[in-house]
Amino acid sequence: MPADHTLDGHATAAAPATPGDASTGGGFRLDLRFSGLCLCVPEPTAEARGSGGLVHVLMMNVGEDTPVHGWSRAPSKGHDHGAAGSAAGPKHYCMLYVDEGHFAQGTPLTGRMVGIPLRDTVLRLPEHGGGISASEPLDESVLPLHEITAVDALPREWIGPRPRRQVAARVVVTAGKSLPPTAKAWWEIIHPGEPKPEEWPWPIASHLGWRVDNVAGHHLTLSLRSIDDDRQVVRTIHLYPKDSALGLHVCCLPVYELPGAGPAPVPQAGEFAEHFEAYFALFPGVRPPRLRLKGADAASGDAASAQLAPRRMMTSETSVCTTAQVRLAADTAATP
Repeated sequence: MPADHTLDGHATAAAPATPGDASTGGGFRLDLRFSGLCLCVPEPTAEARGSGGLVHVLMMNVGEDTPVHGWSRAPSKGHDHGAAGSAAGPKHYCMLYVDEGHFAQGTPLTGRMVGIPLRDTVLRLPEHGGGISASEPLDESVLPLHEITAVDALPREWIGPRPRRQVAARVVVTAGKSLPPTAKAWWEIIHPGEPKPEEWPWPIASHLGWRVDNVAGHHLTLSLRSIDDDRQVVRTIHLYPKDSALGLHVCCLPVYELPGAGPAPVPQAGEFAEHFEAYFALFPGVRPPRLRLKGADAASGDAASAQLAPRRMMTSETSVCTTAQVRLAADTAATP
């Protein structure tokens, strides 16, 4: 897996009771970054779950277990699907990346990233959170599927145990708030059967930032649980903040865009959002639109200037694997 190294499948030892980093003062900030085919699904209201609200992040199953060497960037080939319910194309890897310095007490950050596979697991961040205010919606640049198509709210079966193969992994964010994305681009939406594309009125994010302030304790315990039965813990990992902060990068990306894979390809105007149709595997009967890249977001936020010189303004931060969001069907029953 691209990155400096990857954890094996064995659980780590229990965390020591002593403080992990004296600079934390007993609490720290958790910085999260989601990128690639990550579908953000907020709970409808804080009261619905009885725990202050949650946001589920579903990572889509794209591609098959094929050799990763030799893949190159190519536009999505359409709305076909591969074997076992996965969308066709190069395999997307569900990964969590963290600096190796966070794995031990008293060690500095090194810039070398460790990759932790998330496929077939559910991860809560943090395990015990303070809840999210229902009045704090996700940033509008995280593309809302329910505004561009006729999809209804996502059925709750997709956030429960034993989801079908279209969902490869799930992260549940239990506290904090979203941050304004730093990498955005202007897109046009091509609806099935429509002769003219729709110019989307604001830039769309390819990444989502999230921050949880004042996480209690001196270390963070990651409990990776089976996506089929979240009572089964398949791996436990302990991480230690440095300078009162801990950063995690969650991604669902093809191998050539994973951290450590080398310089990411710079997308060009006219490219389509890679495997965007994978989101619509959760909505049978809905014909997915296609997204075509117009240009990167200008520093000034001016759409016209961004589209005048899209090739100059786009960088490797402008991914064609876009995050998205959708409403969740209301239900007062307990969620696994």
